[in-house]
Amino acid sequence: MSEERNPESNKTDDEFTYLLLTHQRRLYGFILSLVPNFSDADDIFQDTVLVMSHNFHDLSDKNNFLYWGFGIARHKIIKFRQKATKSPIHFSGDAFDAIVGESVQTLDHLDERTSALEKCMSKLTGSDKALLKMRYEKGLKINRIAEKVNRPVQGMYKVFVRIHLGLRECVKRTLSMGDAT
Repeated sequence: MSEERNPESNKTDDEFTYLLLTHQRRLYGFILSLVPNFSDADDIFQDTVLVMSHNFHDLSDKNNFLYWGFGIARHKIIKFRQKATKSPIHFSGDAFDAIVGESVQTLDHLDERTSALEKCMSKLTGSDKALLKMRYEKGLKINRIAEKVNRPVQGMYKVFVRIHLGLRECVKRTLSMGDAT
């Protein structure tokens, strides 16, 4: 026997899914900026999304979805920090709130920085793109990349420094010209 769903419930689920997919990268980035490792950030993100999905019907202004999510994540992070007594880093409540505020401001600029980076990466040579793909998509270490492309390890480090510095300068230029889109 199949369970019938209320059409209004489907509409709410679709709206939640749309908003979450729109903002998930920034929400996860916010959590990751305040939690020291990916595994813990993943757990906190999942817990945050679960709370958000259960309480979405209480959110009166859907335009505040992301900041509502930041608030829920903040509470989850505080609980996590209280449990993680072995953590070598402890902040006072005021210091943590200041860090949270700074993270939110930083994330407000993430989308334009990401656009600028994508634009700058499109200008790279094919070989530089291939090297970045090996390093960041495939997760290869520099010495392994050097083996694959038959180049000295020290030379590979210099190549990556050149690529990173070039991208950094390009992103700065792009953002200063307001040409990230």
